[in-house]
Amino acid sequence: MPLPIPSFGALGPTDNMSTLDQQFGAVANMGIIYCTASGSNAVILTPITNTLTPSAYLDGAPIFAWKQAQTSTGAVTINAASLGALNAYKNNGQTAVGSSDLVAGMYYTAAPIASLNSGAGGFVVDVVPTALSAPGLVKSTFSNLEVTCTSDTQVTVTADAITLFDGTNYTTATSVNVVAATGTAGVNGLDTGAVATNKFYSVWVIQNTLSGANAALLSLSATAPTMPANYAKKARVGWVTTDIAGATTKLQRTSQNGRRAQYLLTGSAPNTALPTINSGASGTFNTTTFTGTSTAISTFAPSTAGAIWFVLSVGATAQNAALAPNANYAGYSSATNPVAWCAIGTIGTGNLFSGNFLIEGANVFYAGGANCLAQCIGWEDNL
Repeated sequence: MPLPIPSFGALGPTDNMSTLDQQFGAVANMGIIYCTASGSNAVILTPITNTLTPSAYLDGAPIFAWKQAQTSTGAVTINAASLGALNAYKNNGQTAVGSSDLVAGMYYTAAPIASLNSGAGGFVVDVVPTALSAPGLVKSTFSNLEVTCTSDTQVTVTADAITLFDGTNYTTATSVNVVAATGTAGVNGLDTGAVATNKFYSVWVIQNTLSGANAALLSLSATAPTMPANYAKKARVGWVTTDIAGATTKLQRTSQNGRRAQYLLTGSAPNTALPTINSGASGTFNTTTFTGTSTAISTFAPSTAGAIWFVLSVGATAQNAALAPNANYAGYSSATNPVAWCAIGTIGTGNLFSGNFLIEGANVFYAGGANCLAQCIGWEDNL
């Protein structure tokens, strides 16, 4: 902004003291205006006494300086001199200032930039984007995470905090409460395509790089979902699946706390029975022999599952059932490698055994009699 009076030597006898006021105001606009501050996320800046109170935000000027009153807990806006609240961005002009970026008691400066936020304007604050090597940050780290399939088409994600990553920078999304629907495309829906039958969909928390808003995303990919425009930071938080036993696109009811997910029985399809791992007469299992039938884990648990929980049932006397993470076990009387996960039908009908084991490969191994059944209760995710 040019000075209104380029030279005092050119002033005439009719010029008055208001001319000096104009010049002082212009000079002040070219410098830093010191302010008092209030608020954590909606930051209010008030120029201190006897400093310039600007009449408008100019492109790049004035620069406002303040001592932060409270540590930010989410996306930040700044309203300086009552001229209107604008989104705040870190010094790359792209990443929104968010949780813990402004720290109580620390000093900051901000400059208004007209082109930010798609031309709506914003502030660039002297906050440096968090580097990849920032200590203590790991993608998908969470606090109080819950992923719940709440209807045939929706999944809800809540968490106190989740660490997101865009390949370069970390950020921590706080107070997360987002919903994704299989009938929605893009943000808060499927990343691409239409919902399919009998498919596991990864569940992601994503964040808008301009506004800092959190959202959810569903994808067939375990590692690289198709990200919507203006969303870069992400973290996979779990999985949901469409109807395992049938041919519908309804979501199977599941509930996940932390890393452990469990199938829910609601009494209505497709949630009237636990997913079957294998059943009936298959393989051999007795005192000396275990010859299991290979069953793909992908039919009842997602690709990133690290462990499964299951139930074995024996529906007839003198029948036995077993499930193992590999095929190198022997019968239940073996002195060296007996199958630990088995139900023995020697007492009577209706014997049950529930257990869990770490997944060792793409398959598990089942053996049982005609009236035997192995079902999946849930899984533990490798987040």
